[in-house]
Amino acid sequence: MDEGSIFDQFNEAEFTSTSNSIVSQNEFEPEALTEITNRSSKRKIDPFWDEHTVTGNKQHCNYCDTAYSMDTGLSTIKKHFKHNHPDRWDELIKIVNKTNIEPYNADKILQINHSLVKWIITDQQAFSI
Repeated sequence: MDEGSIFDQFNEAEFTSTSNSIVSQNEFEPEALTEITNRSSKRKIDPFWDEHTVTGNKQHCNYCDTAYSMDTGLSTIKKHFKHNHPDRWDELIKIVNKTNIEPYNADKILQINHSLVKWIITDQQAFSI
């Protein structure tokens, strides 16, 4: 998608401004605000997390007697599997690497660019990085 065409679309758009020449917050689409404000808390989606059982304030490896604090990070859990359970490590890494990430379609790219331009205008951001 050509940068010129994106900016041409925004040049044609009508932006309601306040007395300070800032786009009104009401201009944002409700679903865009919902995405920002309704972020879920930490989700443990990596398959390595499924290999532990939580008991009280500890998490225990399902394959040995190793116990970890609930604050233990994923890197520590992965190192444990790599060194202590190499066969299971290989299986889980194949699952992690198999995850397909779909690229955004043209409509989603346009929606993201539209939100980005509104953010730049609303927050009076510089155009250079």
